[in-house]
Amino acid sequence: MGIEDYHVIDLVGEGSFGKVYKGRRKYTRQTVAMKFILKHGKTDKDLHNLRQEIEILRKLKHENIIEMIDAFETPQEFCVVTEFAQGELFEVLEDDKCLPEEQVQAIAKQLVKALYYLHSNRIIHRDMKPQNILIGKGSVVKLCDFGFARAMSANTVVLRSIKGTPLYMAPELVREQPYNHTADLWSLGVILYELFVGQPPFYTNSVYALIRHIVKDPVKYPDNMSAHFKSFLKGLLNKMPQSRLTWPALLEHPFVKDDSMASAADTLTAPFQVKGSKDTRRTEEIQTSRNQASPADPQNTITATNRENASDRPKGNRKLDGPMQATEDHHGSSTGAVPESRSPSECTALDKLEKASQKVKGANNIVEDREAMSTIVSPIKTWLTNPPNSPRELNIDGANQSLRIIKNLIDAGSCQSYAVKIDICMLLEFTNLIIRMKLSDAYGLVTKCLPIARKLLDTNDEVILSSYDRYWSSLYELYSQILTSTVDPSGRISRESTACLALMLSRVISGLKASMSSEGTKAVDESLLKIIDHARRSQLLELLCECLITSGSDIISGSTNMVPAACEACKAIWYLAHAVDMSISAHHFSFPLANSWRQIHSMQEQGSMADSNSTNLINIFVKSFLASRPMQVAVYHCLHNGLESAIHACLQLISRACLQNVSFCAIVCRPWNSPSDVDAVEYGGDGTIVSDMFSLLSLCGSYFNNESKQNSNQKCKLSNPHALVVHCCLALAAIAACLKSEGGFSASVILTSSQKKQRSRLSVLAQLSSVDDTVKSCLQPHCASAMLALSSLVSLENGGQTRSSLCETALALFPRMATLHTLLKLWLSDGSEALCRYNAGLLNLFGLRDGSIGMLETRLKWGGPLAIEQACSVGIPQILIRLLTDGFSKETSDGKGGSMNRSGLSPLGVVWTLSALSQCLPGGVFREILYRREQLKLLTELLSDIHLKALAAWTGLGGGKRGVRELINAVVDILAFPFVAVQSSPNMPSASASINSGFLLNVASPGGRIGTENKEMLKTIEQNMPQYIQVLLEV
Repeated sequence: MGIEDYHVIDLVGEGSFGKVYKGRRKYTRQTVAMKFILKHGKTDKDLHNLRQEIEILRKLKHENIIEMIDAFETPQEFCVVTEFAQGELFEVLEDDKCLPEEQVQAIAKQLVKALYYLHSNRIIHRDMKPQNILIGKGSVVKLCDFGFARAMSANTVVLRSIKGTPLYMAPELVREQPYNHTADLWSLGVILYELFVGQPPFYTNSVYALIRHIVKDPVKYPDNMSAHFKSFLKGLLNKMPQSRLTWPALLEHPFVKDDSMASAADTLTAPFQVKGSKDTRRTEEIQTSRNQASPADPQNTITATNRENASDRPKGNRKLDGPMQATEDHHGSSTGAVPESRSPSECTALDKLEKASQKVKGANNIVEDREAMSTIVSPIKTWLTNPPNSPRELNIDGANQSLRIIKNLIDAGSCQSYAVKIDICMLLEFTNLIIRMKLSDAYGLVTKCLPIARKLLDTNDEVILSSYDRYWSSLYELYSQILTSTVDPSGRISRESTACLALMLSRVISGLKASMSSEGTKAVDESLLKIIDHARRSQLLELLCECLITSGSDIISGSTNMVPAACEACKAIWYLAHAVDMSISAHHFSFPLANSWRQIHSMQEQGSMADSNSTNLINIFVKSFLASRPMQVAVYHCLHNGLESAIHACLQLISRACLQNVSFCAIVCRPWNSPSDVDAVEYGGDGTIVSDMFSLLSLCGSYFNNESKQNSNQKCKLSNPHALVVHCCLALAAIAACLKSEGGFSASVILTSSQKKQRSRLSVLAQLSSVDDTVKSCLQPHCASAMLALSSLVSLENGGQTRSSLCETALALFPRMATLHTLLKLWLSDGSEALCRYNAGLLNLFGLRDGSIGMLETRLKWGGPLAIEQACSVGIPQILIRLLTDGFSKETSDGKGGSMNRSGLSPLGVVWTLSALSQCLPGGVFREILYRREQLKLLTELLSDIHLKALAAWTGLGGGKRGVRELINAVVDILAFPFVAVQSSPNMPSASASINSGFLLNVASPGGRIGTENKEMLKTIEQNMPQYIQVLLEV
C-alpha cells in the first residue's frame, strides 16, 4: 500500500524524526496517524535507525503500545501509519500541571504493562518521556515513538550510548556508563513523579547542573504522597541500577499490582535474563507466541496470581455480621465472602494446579488426573449447584482461577485431548447462569468462559462432534438470553457468543464437505443435520439480525465496540445459509438446461432449491436489511473493518441478497451515509459498498502482480486473496444482472459517471481475468469470476442501439477473437468441470464459466461485420452449438449415470450463447443452423415445458420469470432471422413491429441488416424460405 490509499487531513505535531499528520484510510475510513520522515539530510546510520523503528513497531502488539498499521518507503521519505490517539500525556501536564494519585496510579499500571511487554521481548525504549505517551480512546495509555529503541539479543544486557531526553535520563546514562532495561524504569519513575508533583524530581535550565543533580542529589518526596506510591518511586529512582526495582518484583508491588499482569517469581522468567543459565532456563515453559498470545491481552497471558493463604488471615475476619463491602479489581471482579466460599485447602490446591498447568508436562499430568480435574472445576460447579443470591456471595476469584487453569490446559498443547475431559455444557450453563441472573459483576467471567468454550468446540474429536447438537441447544438458549437481557457496552459478550455460533456452523459446513468429498457414500453425522434443522426452524436468524441492528445503532452513536460482534453475526448468517444449501441440494445441484436434457430430477426436486429454507433465510435477512438503517450501517462496517473471514461472509451474503431483491442492489450502490430520501447521490462512488469491492479487487490485483509478490507478506496480509476476488466479482455480477433485469439502469450505477473511474475499474477486472497472461489461467475460479463480472457490467450497456463510450473502453480490454475461441474450447474440456464443483457446487448459482461467452456476445454486437467474419472463420458458431448440447451429448456418448454427466451451461450462459449465435447468422452460418433439422430441434427444445419450469424455479443468475422471457426472446431472435431478413428487403414495405413488444417481427435482430448489406444472402434466404417453414413446422 502507499500514500494513494490514505487521505491526509491535517498536521497534528512533530515527532522525534518528522511531522505527524492525522489521516484516514480510504478502504476502511479508519482514522490514523501518519508520520512522514524526509530522507534528505539523514546519514546512513539515521536511515538504519528509522528502519529499525519500523521493524520494532511491526512486531509489537499490545493494548498499551501504539499499533503500526502500515509502513512504506519512497525515494524521498518514509511514512509510518499507526493508530490515532487523542493526545499526549505532555498536554495533560501542561493543562492540569499535576494529577491526583488515583489517576497517576491508573497510568502507572498501564505503563508497567507496556514496559513489561517490551522488556519481555528484549526491547529497551530508551526515550521514555511524557511526549511519547499518548492518551487513546477511553483513557487508554499508549506508548509510542521507538526511534531510539533497540532490540537486544538474548546474551546482550548492556549498551553504551547516550540517547533520549536529559530530564528523564537514568544516572548511568548521563554518565555514559553501561546500561540495560532498568534505564527505562528510572524514566518511568521520573514521569510518574512529574505527573503527581508537577515537575520532574531534578529540574534546571543548565544541562550540566541537571546531570550533576541526577547523579548526586537525592530525590525529595512530598508529604501528601502515599506510602505505597513513595515506596514504588524509591524502588524505581534508585541511582544504582542493580538495586533498582525491576522484574518480576516490580509487578508485585502494591502500587501497581494487577491480577492481569501479576506474575510470581517462580512462574515466569524475568525479562532480559541471559539464556543458558541452568537456574533460569525452563524448557517446558509455555511460550506466549506459541498460541499467538501476548501481554496485550490479559486473557491470553499465562500467569499465576499470588493470593493470601486463607489460613493466614485473622479468624475474626472469616465472618462478618454486617453487610460486606465488595472491592473491585481492575477487571471488575469483586471479592466478598471469599474465605467462606473457598477453604484453605481448596485455595492451596488450585494455586498448585495453576502453577503446574503452566508447564506442558504438568498440564498433561493434570488432565490425566480425575481428582485434579474435579478440583479445577469445583468453583464453577459450586455456582451451578448453589447459585449466588446477591453480589456479595459471588466467588469470582475462584471461578477466575478455574478458567485460567482450563485455558492453560488448552494452551499447553492439543486442545482436542482436553476437550473430552472438560464438560462444555457445564461452561455454557455457567455462563447462562450469570446472564440469566444478571450478575453484572461477573460479566468478566463470561468474556473468559466463552472463548474457552469456543476453543473446545473447534475440534475434530468424534466424541465432541457426536454431541454437537446438545452443545448447540445450550448455546442457542444462552444466545437468546444475551441478546434479550444483557447490557453489553463493551460488545465483548455479544462478540464472543456470536463467534461461538459462527464457529459451530462452520464446523457443520466442514462436516458436510467431508461427507461430499469422501469416496463412496459417507453418511453425514446426524448431530450436524440436527443443528441445521434446529437453526432454520428457530428464531436464530432473527436474533442474528437483531445483533446487527444493535451493532449498527452503536456505530451510529459513535462507538465501534460492536463492530466485531456484527462481523461474527454476518459470518453466522452466511454459514447458516450455506449449510442449509449443502444439506438440501449440493449433491444434485445442476443447471436447468442440463437437468431438462437428462430428465433425471423431477420438477419438484429441482424446485426444492427455489423453495428451500436457504432462500427463505436470505429473504428474512433482506427484509430486515431494507427496513433497518442501523443494520445497513453494520453490514457496511463489517465489509470495511472486519477480518478477512467476515469480508468473505459479507460478500457472499450480498451476492445472494442481490439475486433476490433489486432494492438491495440500490442500497449497496448508494453512499452508506446518504439519506434514503435523497435522489441526487453519486451511485458507485466513495462511501458505497461497490466502491470498496473495487478497492478490494485492486488490493488483490497488486498481490497477484509479479512485482509485489516478493513483498506480499508486508503489503497485503490476505490469507486467501483468490477467494476474495471470486466473491467480490460474483457480487458485482449479481448486482449488474439484477439491475439489468429491472431495466432502466446503466453500468454507471456501479462504475460511477466518471470515465476515469470507469476505465480504472474495468481495467482491474480485465487484469484479474488473465493474471498470468495464459488462457489456461481462466480455468481458475478467480479469473473466471472476473470475466463474469466484466461481462455482466458491460451487458448493462448492450440494450441500446448505439455504442457507448463505456463499451468502447471495455472492447479495448476484451481478449482477441482467437483468444475467445480458445476459451470456448476450454469450457468443453474436462478441466472446466472443476469450476462447477468449486465451493461444493453452490457457486453454480452465478454461472462461473459464462464470462467468456458474455465477452464474445458483446464483441460480436459492437465489433461490426469484421468481428462476425472473424468469429465464423475460426468456427465459433459450431462451438456455441456444442456448448448448448454439452450436458446432453456427454451423457449419450458415455452412457453413464446422471451424476457423472457434465454440468452444461447456466441460464445466463444459454442466453448469451443464443445471442452470440444470432449475431453470427449474417456471417453465412444460417444454413448450417437453421436449415438442419437437428439444430432447429435443439433450439425449440429450449422452449419445452420442463426446461421453462425449471428455469422459472431457478434462483441464480438468469433464472425466474425474467430469465424465461429473455430465453424466449433469444430463441425467437434466431428463428425469426429469415423472416426479418426478408422483411428488411428494399422491395418489402417498412415494418416497425418487435417480438420483444409482443408483435411478429424483431427488426432489431441481425437479420434487419441483410437487405442492405448482403443481397446475395437475401436472395438465398428467399429461395429457401418454403423449406425452412416446412422444417420449422415439423420440429
